[in-house]
Amino acid sequence: MDAASTATVVEKIIPPTITLLITTSISILVGVYLEKFKSKLIFLKYTMSFSQLGTSIQDSYWGNIEVTYNGALTKYLNFVTITLINDSSNDVPKDIYLDIWVNPQAQILGFSGNYNEIGNAISLETNFQTRFNNATQAFADFNAKKLVDKTMVISNDLKQELEWIMKNRRLHLPIFNRNSSANINLLVESFDGTMPSIYPSILQTSVKLIKQEDSEIQKKTRAFQINIYSAIIYIIGLILIFISYPESKIVISLTVLMGCIAFFVARLLYLFLKFLRRMFW
Repeated sequence: MDAASTATVVEKIIPPTITLLITTSISILVGVYLEKFKSKLIFLKYTMSFSQLGTSIQDSYWGNIEVTYNGALTKYLNFVTITLINDSSNDVPKDIYLDIWVNPQAQILGFSGNYNEIGNAISLETNFQTRFNNATQAFADFNAKKLVDKTMVISNDLKQELEWIMKNRRLHLPIFNRNSSANINLLVESFDGTMPSIYPSILQTSVKLIKQEDSEIQKKTRAFQINIYSAIIYIIGLILIFISYPESKIVISLTVLMGCIAFFVARLLYLFLKFLRRMFW
């Protein structure tokens, strides 16, 4: 290739190269803006683990096995740990109220919670604590009266209230800073001998609670599918261009190379900006 041909090729390359660089820069700026906008909504993640503590059974071979809690016979005891994670770049600006409930065939026997980094305890929300105390006190008063009058029957209102507080918890987290986590431990009994279902929820503006495993799997699956579809469309388009413009193979090849370079540069810039956002924003 002589000097004139080289100059012609360079002249053809420079305009699309500049356009590509401008497009890449705009894409990065739009991405940064979207990240900034997305940061207004804080995504809190959670994981959940189960540990079986014991099961009451009656078996002709092993015999009768009984599991009790505070002297009361239980069917199937589980220790459940819910870990809340704030891996966003923002501190939650207000108090968090975490609601937890179980399926109809289960009940919550005990609860504890603490922040992992600082160790401070997590307590029940004030109104729920009052409701819980009132119900348990009313039940204690009923049992005391029943010792005197065996004919006493628990009221439907008290029975429903006891069932509700045994299936629900409402926790108060006064702070939840960025890059921090908290553990919520539950002692749960399942009446039917199966693994209980636990449902955590945060119903507040600007805060969304999602399961970490689901979010990561969906994100990776979506990214993989997009990359596969993009690669197929790109390859088909490239083949068609080569067939339609055989005299421009050098220019097209260099443009493809420049596109690959721009992709990797943009990726590095994105990681760098993400690092800066975590450090200073």
